[in-house]
Amino acid sequence: MGSVSIDLTSVAAGIGASWGRGTLRFEGKVYPFKVSGLTVGDVGISTINAVGNVYNLKSASDLNGNYVAAGASLTLAGGVGGVTMKNQKGVLINLYTVQQGVQLTIGPQGFNIELR
Repeated sequence: MGSVSIDLTSVAAGIGASWGRGTLRFEGKVYPFKVSGLTVGDVGISTINAVGNVYNLKSASDLNGNYVAAGASLTLAGGVGGVTMKNQKGVLINLYTVQQGVQLTIGPQGFNIELR
């Protein structure tokens, strides 16, 4: 299992595309990556932070790929929003926003992660 931390910037919250960067922590190493295709569902939010656990990684490069929803969006106690997504290699990410009241949604083309 690994973990991710992502900083996202949204052009037009709720309707526009978002992009950002993040880090994967896996087997004692840190790997930077870039992301696109995750939408912030709350008007007025321009930058958000999200964290989560990553499952089914055999190597760090398995994180690369396009992710689609693997379940419904989640809202946890205290209004923290989250999403579960899966890529073509079977890697599963449970991603949660750090800010309360912010909902994450995967865009129509999916959510893309590319190691740098």
